[in-house]
Amino acid sequence: MQQVRRLYRRFEAWANDLPRLQFALTVGCATALVMFAVSLLLEGITALNAVTLGVTMALVYYVMDPR
Repeated sequence: MQQVRRLYRRFEAWANDLPRLQFALTVGCATALVMFAVSLLLEGITALNAVTLGVTMALVYYVMDPR
């Protein structure tokens, strides 16, 4: 459990050190990849939905900058 916590802290520190645009693009790409993986399991979701959500998340994170 301690190792998982340490890995999470390293990932969080890495993400916090990213510039604004790179952070937004990372979140957008991760969202699109996860949504695409879910779309393979659920037939109601298409790849276009995954890409659209990824682009939307990247724009929101870039404009709002929640960090």
